[in-house]
Amino acid sequence: MRPLSHRRRSTVRAHRTIAADAAPPKSLELETRIARVESALGDLSRTLEVVLKRTTALQAQLDHLEARAGRT
Repeated sequence: MRPLSHRRRSTVRAHRTIAADAAPPKSLELETRIARVESALGDLSRTLEVVLKRTTALQAQLDHLEARAGRT
């Protein structure tokens, strides 16, 4: 018979993993690539704004010409 002071131990280990610990740290190369993508997206966003303004201006000119042509 075993002595009463003997405690049973689980054979299954508890997995206490925090999400931050589970994710691998970002490398410098990855951070650099992300920065380049963000910069490119910023450039594209500014270019899109210019194109949209030009499109609006061209549409206004077309509407004006159409209105003048309809009067004569």
